[in-house]
Amino acid sequence: MLDSKISGILINKQRKSGIKSDEIGTALGVEVFGEVPHDKNVLKAMDAKEPVVTYKPRTPASKAFNRLSLKMAGLIDESVRPQQNFLQKLRHKKNKRG
Repeated sequence: MLDSKISGILINKQRKSGIKSDEIGTALGVEVFGEVPHDKNVLKAMDAKEPVVTYKPRTPASKAFNRLSLKMAGLIDESVRPQQNFLQKLRHKKNKRG
């Protein structure tokens, strides 16, 4: 193995249940650069021999890969929370109530 330090990780096939990405990052002592959710379209894109970001650009995995590439290029700052639309605000309030 090369003598280099791992600066961060990408969590792949992340599901809503199970270990949270921040817990993984803390346990490993590295930054979590992003998460790509489990998405059945990734396998379909692989069967089609096409990147998921072009095969189905609006799927959760495609959006996550695009967001990660922008973050790695320094074009977005994820510490700044994006504006939520009306439905996102309602969902957030509903989730907070349990």
